[in-house]
This record gives sequence, C-alpha cells and structure tokens, in this order.
Amino acid sequence: MDQPFKSISTGLVVDMVLRNKFLIIVGSYQNAGVHIWDVNSGEKITMFCILSDRISLGIDHLLCEGHKNVLITLDWKKLAEINVEHRIIVRENPGQLFAMNKTKLIKFDSDHDKGV
Repeated sequence: MDQPFKSISTGLVVDMVLRNKFLIIVGSYQNAGVHIWDVNSGEKITMFCILSDRISLGIDHLLCEGHKNVLITLDWKKLAEINVEHRIIVRENPGQLFAMNKTKLIKFDSDHDKGV
C-alpha cells in the first residue's frame, strides 16, 4: 500500500519552496546554507553556503534574502552542478524590499531622506 506522505529528514528549516520533484530549503544556523533535495528519492542533490532568511523561486532563478540578497540562476537539469560563483549579489540599502514570482523580480525603494 502506498504511503500518503513522504518524510525527508532535512534538519531545521527556515524557509522552503517546492518545484516539481525538487525541494529547496534554507537551513537554520545549525544546518546553514541552501539545500536542494529530490523528493522522489529523498536524496540531497546539492548544498551551497549562503546565509539566508527567506527564498523565492522564479522560473530559472532563486532569490535568497538575508544579510545579502543573492540571485542565483538555476539549470533544473544540472542542479548538482550549480556554480554559486556566478551568482548576482543584489545590493540592499535600508529602504529596499524585494519580491519575486515566477516571472518577475521586483525591487521597492523608499526614500528615507524625504520621509516617504
């Protein structure tokens, strides 16, 4: 009989997104970094060390938000070969907020000097 759910021991998680058969998690400080899991096999595909508090997933991009906001291009067929050296560090000033959906990266700037 098939089990109605699957359990994967990922460690403590701060945030997660699921796309097709891939689970992408941000680990807590005890399990730091971004981890990518294959939900069918339960195996960890890869891990890269970016400290993040929140992740958003676009079609082919992963936005990791934390001390630095980092945008990483994903090749879904070669996730084990992600090269985080080719990431884009999105500079964040105190008044900036970021959001990302499947097709758009949005940055909101508030003007602290003018009180807006």
